[in-house]
Amino acid sequence: MSLSILCVDDQRFMLTLLRSLIQAKGHQVEVASSSVKALEYLQTSHIDILICDIGLDEEKDGLALLDQIRSMPCHAGLAIIILSRHDEIDVVQRAVALGADEYILKPVAPKRLMAALDRWSGLADTGVPWDSLSRDQAGLMRMTLGTVGHAFVQAHQGQPVSFAKTRAHALAVVRAGDDQAIAEALSALKNHDGRTYLHCMKMGAYLGLLGHLMDQPQERVLDLITAGLLHDIGYARIPLSVLSRPERTPAETAWLLKAHIEQTRTIVAAMDPAPPADIAEAMIHHHERLDGRGPLGVPGAKLTETARLAIVVNEFLVHRDLRRPDLIRRSDREIMETLRRDAGLDQAVVTLLDRIVGAGVGLSPSGP
Repeated sequence: MSLSILCVDDQRFMLTLLRSLIQAKGHQVEVASSSVKALEYLQTSHIDILICDIGLDEEKDGLALLDQIRSMPCHAGLAIIILSRHDEIDVVQRAVALGADEYILKPVAPKRLMAALDRWSGLADTGVPWDSLSRDQAGLMRMTLGTVGHAFVQAHQGQPVSFAKTRAHALAVVRAGDDQAIAEALSALKNHDGRTYLHCMKMGAYLGLLGHLMDQPQERVLDLITAGLLHDIGYARIPLSVLSRPERTPAETAWLLKAHIEQTRTIVAAMDPAPPADIAEAMIHHHERLDGRGPLGVPGAKLTETARLAIVVNEFLVHRDLRRPDLIRRSDREIMETLRRDAGLDQAVVTLLDRIVGAGVGLSPSGP
């Protein structure tokens, strides 16, 4: 995916270096040598990511520019990466508090910069209505999307994925149960077949809402949300050429289903510290059925309550987001009727989900 990136630095050699590094990765790069020129460019052009030096002109340094941009609702979804020679903790904390998504020390290591671009590229086409969110709400959304996106990048590159770190940054999804603006923003997330973490955001949000409805303690709700955020992490290790094929035979579909489950199992097994056992099982068993006819053939008696929650939510989202070629667009009400007739699902969980969908809570727009 080609991104539009604006680099702001008062040193010409640094702008030349950044342009060379980023263009080599296929991205479009514009440069600005001052905060004034950066603001002028932002007023007239679309930017996916801003890379800004902390020490700019006397009129406005990088932190002041960051603060001004974050006060503009039209740029609430803009990922901002700060470059700096300052490693003092108070400077880093101030940058983060003002809305920096990443803080990279100079001299810039190319691999570190490329990893940051990968981490934040997921914000470019999420469909989130950023201008409807407050500054704090937008910050929570960027943090959570970036964290989950980073987990998928790590998995794709064969690196360990941290359940604990993902859990610690699931703040926007936690607040979806109480904050309608964030809930509506989550509902606007588009599907992204190459990196299905946007589907995972929805999964995490619904599991969180179920946890709230079941009066689970917040620590438990966080576990449920994180299981949803990472339940399809195995897809990150499936070649994009396979995922993006428009048509598959039933045999190919069955293989893909099992392949991503086994990859998820491998990733979960390597997590240190390990997630709670039932949470790990939910991440692996979310395609199973009570009649034992799931891809792994796990009988219903061996499926934990947490897995049953994940199975029902996943089935709802599969229908809602048309994640199978045999499905057609239907209202949420019609989908819930299908789930109520499905003997392979835990109907007690279906009833709970129906309360969320029927009430128009969280991520479910009203059906016709």
